[in-house]
Amino acid sequence: MLPPTFWRYIMKCSICEEKITADPFGWDGGCNAQPINEGTCCYQCDINVVLPARLVEYGFGEKEINEVIKLKQKEAKQWGTICMD
Repeated sequence: MLPPTFWRYIMKCSICEEKITADPFGWDGGCNAQPINEGTCCYQCDINVVLPARLVEYGFGEKEINEVIKLKQKEAKQWGTICMD
């Protein structure tokens, strides 16, 4: 029987089809890809594809969505820097 962590090493993003790796916060289990599809996606697709789709569903405009994406990218960059210290 394969260990539970084995599947994380072969998970592929259901959007870009790249291997899912750990996000800047250390989570390597991927992200929920809904409403794009029923699968699991990588962190980059979560921020750049899934999050905007969710915000559109809630009535956010393009300018607001771009601001949220920039904030999420900044947060991830800062967290990654903090984690490396």
